[in-house]
Amino acid sequence: MKIGKRLREEMKLQGITQRGLAMRLWISQPTVSQWVTGVNEPSCEMIVKICKVLDITPNELFDWE
Repeated sequence: MKIGKRLREEMKLQGITQRGLAMRLWISQPTVSQWVTGVNEPSCEMIVKICKVLDITPNELFDWE
């Protein structure tokens, strides 16, 4: 699963910076950077939190139809 590109797109659409997302998730900005660049991927638990913060479904995050 590669969600970095979709995460970056959704953050841009909503005007949320990496730092802003990190603050809302109570994690570090470098962690978000690693997700966005594809160095690491969030855990399943964190994916649920990301979706709640961005007010999107996992289907939207993964670009599933």
